[in-house]
Amino acid sequence: MLSLSQSKLYKITYLTIADIDNQVLSTDVLYVDEKKAYYEIGKKEVVSKNNYNMDAIFIKQKEKIKSFVYTDILNHKLYNIIEKKNIYKTVEPIPVMNWILTNESKEVEGILLHKVTVHFRGRNYEAWCDLDLPISVGPWKFNGVPGLIYEIRSLEKDYSYSWILKEFKQIAEDKKLKETLLLLTARLNKDYTDLESNIKKMDEEELSGINISDIRLPEGIFVESAKVIKLDLKEIRKKRAEIEYEWEI
Repeated sequence: MLSLSQSKLYKITYLTIADIDNQVLSTDVLYVDEKKAYYEIGKKEVVSKNNYNMDAIFIKQKEKIKSFVYTDILNHKLYNIIEKKNIYKTVEPIPVMNWILTNESKEVEGILLHKVTVHFRGRNYEAWCDLDLPISVGPWKFNGVPGLIYEIRSLEKDYSYSWILKEFKQIAEDKKLKETLLLLTARLNKDYTDLESNIKKMDEEELSGINISDIRLPEGIFVESAKVIKLDLKEIRKKRAEIEYEWEI
C-alpha cells in the first residue's frame, strides 16, 4: 500500500471542514509509515451557525474521547472511533477505494498536482494529489491514492466534507506517538467490534429520537435542546461522511 522505506515516518497535518449548515473545523494529524497509519482528529470548532432558531441550544464537544482512525496495513484492518451520543469503536477490513486518475492537473506553489476521483460509501469525492510522493494513505479512511493528497472534498451540495493539506514533513521517531500506539494496539482485539453491527446500533439510537438541531452537525458535536423529532434513516445519514455501506447494496 505504501511505497516508503522502512525508516521513514511522516507527519501530515490537514484542516478538515464539515460544511453542514454549521461549518465545523478541526486540525487533524496523520502519522504514516509502511506498516501503519494513525489519524488523530483534533478538537472541533463551530465557526458559523445555521439559520434555524437556536434559542436555548448549546453546542458542545465531548472532551475525554480522542477520535481517530488507525490503519493496520500489515493485517489489513482499519479501526475507528465514531463519536455520537454514545462512543462506537469499530473495526473493518481496510476499505477498497477505486480511484480514477483524470487528465486534469494544476500547479500549487510549484508542485504539479493531478486530479483523481472516487465514489465511497454514498459520496463522490475529488482530490488533488502529488504523484511524486507515493503516499497512498490520506486523511480519515482514504487509502489507495496514487500520491500524497493535497486537497480532497465531497461533491454533494447540502452536506459536504473537505480536507486541505497544511503541513507535510518527515520526522524521527515520535515518543508520544509511540506511547499512544502501544496503549491503543494493546486493546484493539478487546474493545473494537465489527463496523456493521455498530452502524446498526447507531442507526437505532438516532431513529429512537433525535434533537432537531443534531441532524445538521457532524460526529463529535452535539446540541442540547428540548425539541425532539422523528426522522427516517435516509435523512439522518445525509450528514454523515458515510451514507451507505457495501452490505446494504
